[in-house]
Amino acid sequence: MKSHLRNNLQRLLAATLCGAMLTFNIACSVTVIPPKNPAHPTVVYLCDYGVHSSLLLPVARGRYVEYLYGDWNWAALCHNSWLDALGAIFWSRQSTLGRRYVTQIPGQAMPIPPDGAKTEIPIAVNGDDCQKVLSEMATRWKSQRATALPEPTNGDFWYVKDSQPYNWLHDCNLNTADSLREMGCQIQGYAVWSKFKVLSAGVPAGVEGSGR
Repeated sequence: MKSHLRNNLQRLLAATLCGAMLTFNIACSVTVIPPKNPAHPTVVYLCDYGVHSSLLLPVARGRYVEYLYGDWNWAALCHNSWLDALGAIFWSRQSTLGRRYVTQIPGQAMPIPPDGAKTEIPIAVNGDDCQKVLSEMATRWKSQRATALPEPTNGDFWYVKDSQPYNWLHDCNLNTADSLREMGCQIQGYAVWSKFKVLSAGVPAGVEGSGR
């Protein structure tokens, strides 16, 4: 009886918390306004995977790096029950930063991650600002290289422990928004979820990384 009551209370708590998050999400739509006429324009790709988001940042012609910020237990250790999900969102004990490289196949309009983003939007940003973000993320990842683990499911990502605390008010989507802001984009709204709306999406032909 006690076990049954505890399970019901856990389900009620989960439903209440998820309902609160959904309400917050509806009230907080996020709009990205790319910089106008950026110096040394370079294209980055905003990927929406349905729940989390990330950026593909160019490191060489046709080659991109993708960093994914999350909860260590959920992402690196692949503990993915609904209780793990609640723990990741509200009581994460350790954050993680994943890294993988994506190669754009000749003939493709844009680089395509192996697990396929639901949407992928090109954004032209200042090339120098992009390099700064790349350097910051690389330093952040390399500083914890000793903790690196391959992704259990397919090994695309290598995850390291990260020093920044992870929770639903500071998740991967906030990390994405922060990087876009560093590259000169204006962010309107609070990026708790991955549904970004990009104004004036698209890039001019011939811009580095445009795939055209």
